[in-house]
Amino acid sequence: GSNLSASCEITGIEEVKNFFKVNDLSVRPGSTFTLPVELENADKITGFQCNIYLPKGVEFVEVDDEYEVMLSSRTTSSHTLSSALQSDGSLLILVYSLSSKVIKGNSGELFSVSLKATDDYEGTNQIAVSKIKVATQTAKEYALPDVTVNIEEQIYIMCDANGDGNVSVGDIVL
Repeated sequence: GSNLSASCEITGIEEVKNFFKVNDLSVRPGSTFTLPVELENADKITGFQCNIYLPKGVEFVEVDDEYEVMLSSRTTSSHTLSSALQSDGSLLILVYSLSSKVIKGNSGELFSVSLKATDDYEGTNQIAVSKIKVATQTAKEYALPDVTVNIEEQIYIMCDANGDGNVSVGDIVL
């Protein structure tokens, strides 16, 4: 026998207190759709920034030379939204409050982006929300984990006017 002994300390992985969340989408080629982005937060968040990266066949919707990004009711009238296309093709979204107003609640939609699937869009691809940073009321800045959403091509069924995946009497009334 030897007099060797070993010990180890097991430490838990720190739970992420603040994170963005997106749900998978099904889109029809040639259609416009909305990408809702949610924030789950334990801290009092006053602002955030992120970049949205799109796959081939998906484009940002522009209205009057502005990208269509909408803040949810979780923000206040003192929150300012800016967005700009970056050289890598991503859309930078920046939201802040000069008076440090806190984003309301701890869960739910934070903003949405209008997107368009091109006529030749096909298959299943991913949209990435990356380079996410949030700021707290105490001026601390945190980087949050990137998130991705799968967007799947929705197959169109001839005569399915209401888009429910079936041809039935409901399609006639439309």
